[in-house]
Amino acid sequence: MDLTSYNKSFVLPQSSNQTTYLPTILFNATMKALVTTVTVHLTLTVLAYISLVVQVAAFLINASIILVYIRRPGLLKPFNVHFFILLIEDVFCGILLGSLQLQKHLLPGAIDFTTRAACSYSKYTQWTAASWMLLQHVVICLDRWLALLRPNWYRTKTIKFGVLAAVFAVTFQMTLYLPLFLTDYYIVKPAGMDCRITWALPNYQVFVRVVTMYIPQLIIFLSYPLFLFTLWFRHGRVQRPRIGPVGQSGEASTGRPTGQASVSRYSVSTIAATKSKKQASNQLRMVLWFVCLQIVCWLPVTVTTALLISALEYRSPLAVDVFQITEFLPVILLLADPVVFLVFLKDVRREVTAQLGLAIRAVQSVASHVATG
Repeated sequence: MDLTSYNKSFVLPQSSNQTTYLPTILFNATMKALVTTVTVHLTLTVLAYISLVVQVAAFLINASIILVYIRRPGLLKPFNVHFFILLIEDVFCGILLGSLQLQKHLLPGAIDFTTRAACSYSKYTQWTAASWMLLQHVVICLDRWLALLRPNWYRTKTIKFGVLAAVFAVTFQMTLYLPLFLTDYYIVKPAGMDCRITWALPNYQVFVRVVTMYIPQLIIFLSYPLFLFTLWFRHGRVQRPRIGPVGQSGEASTGRPTGQASVSRYSVSTIAATKSKKQASNQLRMVLWFVCLQIVCWLPVTVTTALLISALEYRSPLAVDVFQITEFLPVILLLADPVVFLVFLKDVRREVTAQLGLAIRAVQSVASHVATG
């Protein structure tokens, strides 16, 4: 008999005057609390092991894509450089923040979070690592807005612009966090207290969190429906060029006399324009996938975090449990980002597949060599 059925088997005994015994009430309440605790702990443990598998797979795929660009830097373009930087940030986020998440649920006593070094590492990682990815998604959205609003300038954009945009986002973030980290580091805290909670400058904390978390989320949320409408609008306008055959007399199917060279130039320019529109739509579709995944994975964490902060004095154990479960959702991004990247960029996908084939053949060669002695 499990704990749930065991708990239900106890019926509150009542006397002739329907008076409930206090010991029975306390016993049943204790059993219900125990069942809830065991269920939540089991759920978090299972999610932690799933997260471990996802993080390992994400690291391998991200590393293989990064290796492709190291070997073939010519594949890096002004458009995909933003996603390449995002994949690099995914790797660092998985190493820094993912390891803390796994340690919290699988090895809770491995790190002493009453020391300054452990606390500084934990606070820095939790405040900044996830925000890196979020701000880079904002850079990707702004890049699409530039492509839509300033198309002529966008065609002259270089890879350097994408790199500088990412550097500016990280520098902006670190500039806001530095006063908070330094102030909190020098605040004297009671001995033996878990110092992962940031106590310094509460009003400034709210400001930093709004600027680096909630406003970027708002930009992403508002951009998605507008991008979706733009994609739908373009899909209705992009059509295949219809150019009639040219007869022996040099007249096109329109009936207007023209030369073969004129028709050829018209055909090439029309096909090039159509190809450019399709490429822009494909790029926008790729951005939509990245933005959609970001919204789905981060919205629950954002909402639960805001609720916990706003109701700090009235938070319930259930709300904390829900927050701990939603913390696992952003881990999906670490794997989803490179998968979407490979789906849309076939040149990179081809190179990664070739790398995988070489790795498999190398392993088979080593295995056969070891087997033969």
